[in-house]
Amino acid sequence: MEYLTKSEIAEIHDTSLKILDEVGMKWDNEEALKIFDNHGADVDFHEKIVKIPPDMVEKSIETTPSECTLYSRNKEYDIPMEDGEINFGPFGYANFVRDPETGKRREATAEDLRKLTKLVDTIDDWNFQYLQVTPQDVDPKINYLIAHAIQLKNSEKHLVAAGTSKRIVEDTVQIAKAISEDFDERPFLSFDHLTVPPLTEEKSTSAGLVEAAKRGLPVLVSEGVMAGSTSPVTLAGALAQSSAGALGALTLVQLINPGTPTLYGSFARIMDMKRGTVSMGGPEWILLKKAWSDLAEFYDLPNWYGCMLNDAKIVDAQAGYEKALSCLLASFSKKGLMVQCATIDQDRMCDFGNILVNKEISEAVLRIKRGFEVNENTLALNVIKDVGPGGSFMSTQHTLDNYKNIAWEPELSERGSYEDWEKKGEKTLYDKALTESLDRIESHQSPEIPEEKERKINEIIKEAKEDGEKL
Repeated sequence: MEYLTKSEIAEIHDTSLKILDEVGMKWDNEEALKIFDNHGADVDFHEKIVKIPPDMVEKSIETTPSECTLYSRNKEYDIPMEDGEINFGPFGYANFVRDPETGKRREATAEDLRKLTKLVDTIDDWNFQYLQVTPQDVDPKINYLIAHAIQLKNSEKHLVAAGTSKRIVEDTVQIAKAISEDFDERPFLSFDHLTVPPLTEEKSTSAGLVEAAKRGLPVLVSEGVMAGSTSPVTLAGALAQSSAGALGALTLVQLINPGTPTLYGSFARIMDMKRGTVSMGGPEWILLKKAWSDLAEFYDLPNWYGCMLNDAKIVDAQAGYEKALSCLLASFSKKGLMVQCATIDQDRMCDFGNILVNKEISEAVLRIKRGFEVNENTLALNVIKDVGPGGSFMSTQHTLDNYKNIAWEPELSERGSYEDWEKKGEKTLYDKALTESLDRIESHQSPEIPEEKERKINEIIKEAKEDGEKL
């Protein structure tokens, strides 16, 4: 399913190259500036502006693997980034949660993150973890490091970590190595990196990008433009600028360590000019994501972006249609990592029940994406002849043999009679999702961490806290 034409893709690509070559990017990082300079880019060290020539960008795209595997501690959860493979998982960085007991908004805690990590661990088809919330009850200098430790201790799935500084990359790797001696052979970490729009790289986060690239760890690059605020309001212009920012970061990674797995991503969205807020559930968000997957296919790069984000403040009908539309279009990417949020309220608040609502939607969408076969068995002419006019197909061997492979069975959605629904307490889909989420958290056993490994992790966190550096 293509949204942009080939000529439109070529125009956007050409514009992105011109942005990087003629406008450039600001890199507030001396090491990054020197790397670009050593490879022949036009670097203004005083203004910290790097103008990247088109051939350097295109060579970097060529050295970026078109396919890769994101490893997990448990091999069952390895993620193949290859054609035809779409992988769903969580996202967020929310500062607030909707309390599952009171229904009121409050600040997110480390315990919330532990529970959310356990919940995602119960979803077999979601093969990676992401920071659903940023704990607000811990030392803010090291909250990301504490969050990474929580997730690494409570899940054997791949972790997409926050690459906010050189130190956070180093210490998160040390925690991962303390947990598993196999990390060097099977690194189960990647780091996400967000260019600050318009076209700016901050000192700390770019240092994290450099460190991850030196280690050859997978990185997820993107520029989260807001059309009308930090990029042109026109969607083509927003897309071209967002792609330029992502390609600029990708180029640095490949200059440092050619062949490093790099996922090409976007969080392009649009401003709501009437309210002064950003829209993360409207049709423009969805259009930008589908167009982005067309660009990723043009570059033959692994793709990643957020879907199922909401402007809605609770999990209601608005949240439902926003999720379904964005998830459906996202699924038609050729290959990629689809980070679907447990968040509502424009990515600010996490909701425990929301995660299983997202799971249900993503499963339905993947069933749509799978389509159906047309062959002698599925056309079933002989079965139609045997049953004949006025007959029933329910008891035929053909139905028994094929039903489970054809029909998707929801876990939460209501398909019974109205009377049955009344007898079960007239529960909404969200009611059932929240109850099931809390039950899963209560019953799920996280992987055991030996005492000596726990002690080593605590030492790494303690040293980081004592150094006083913001991670």
